[in-house]
Amino acid sequence: NGDGMIIEGGRNDRLTRLAGTMHAKGMSKEAIAAGLLTENMARCRPPLPEAEVRRIAGNITTLYAPGPIEVLPTKAEKEVFTVALTTADTVIPEKINWLWYPYLPFGKLCLLGGNPGLGKTWVALGIAAAYSQGKWPFLLDGPPSEQEPGGTLFCASEDGTADTLVPRLIGMGADLSKIVFLEGKRDFKGDLHRVVLNEEDILDDAIAKSKASLLIFDPFQQFLPPRTKMNEMETVRPVVDALIRLGARTHCSILLLGHLNKAKQDTLGYKFLGSIDWFAASRSALMIIPDKDEPLTKRVLYQIKNSLTPAASGVEFSLLEGSCPFQWGNHTAVSAEEMFAGSSGQEARSTAAEQFLIKELATGEQRSDDLITMAEALSISRSSLFRAKKKLDIKARKSGFSSAWYWHFPEEETN
Repeated sequence: NGDGMIIEGGRNDRLTRLAGTMHAKGMSKEAIAAGLLTENMARCRPPLPEAEVRRIAGNITTLYAPGPIEVLPTKAEKEVFTVALTTADTVIPEKINWLWYPYLPFGKLCLLGGNPGLGKTWVALGIAAAYSQGKWPFLLDGPPSEQEPGGTLFCASEDGTADTLVPRLIGMGADLSKIVFLEGKRDFKGDLHRVVLNEEDILDDAIAKSKASLLIFDPFQQFLPPRTKMNEMETVRPVVDALIRLGARTHCSILLLGHLNKAKQDTLGYKFLGSIDWFAASRSALMIIPDKDEPLTKRVLYQIKNSLTPAASGVEFSLLEGSCPFQWGNHTAVSAEEMFAGSSGQEARSTAAEQFLIKELATGEQRSDDLITMAEALSISRSSLFRAKKKLDIKARKSGFSSAWYWHFPEEETN
């Protein structure tokens, strides 16, 4: 008030501000309490109880108690690294458990490669369907495979779930309740966004909610994070590391489906599209190769790499007509290298083209444009198709109405 006294209603505020000023000057708790007691008796009307004054002094020193001082490293210190070492006797050997021996180990990264149209998705769905039933199509000698039915989290970007994937699963007798499709991630507005390979938190949550122990990306190139380049080690390696961590943490077998490159390679491991890091980091790498004798309907699934146990021999499968065209076949003694060399040669390509034309023209003439489109979908090139046309003596005629060309066998009568 006017005479300098601190009246009731302003005493706590005045002494608190005074305590703050004294604390800022570095005074101790005892010195602050002594100063406040003096000020309280001299100017406060009526004075506050001594206990209240000491409480104010204690509160201010506690509230503004100095914390640890963070010392930021210098630029030179940031560039200095220390070596990290582990002695072998401190490492506990990891027991490998198998989803399907020797193809898919639990908790590990695996690859499945093949050219378009050879049945990568069919094989992946066949594995998921078998796992959903706890019934593997065949078992090899060695450690046990998982016998209990289990769940699959399927991430697809090319085939539709309603028109392609689910009908195929139904034909395979899958337990559909155990196969879950990851549609994406939703933001706060409910809008759907793409999930990418290194989003560990999102994938952790999806695996837990779907109760999956098999995670499939088909094809995995469509799930790359922004600015990740398939052939660039510096951008690929962090994504690979994220998938390795995800598998180890969730005990989920992760299967990446991908295409092969078109380069001529002596080593099949280099045929997988993208940086060699994808192949190097995988514990099991599978490849689909057309059968050199029946390339149009029969394929062979080979294990090109197995870092955990001897690799399996190739196993045949077929894609035939009917409600369930996918059928597993027999194991083959033909090596992957021999099969690949045979199926990738001109003679094998011509054989595939010939079988295609014989099948498609068996019921009558067809538009040449339609045949070319269908052949390309089966990885039969235009040049291979025309070589087969010449060899089979297939004739062509031009329609007078549509100006389209039609192909037919010479014995067919056309108007």
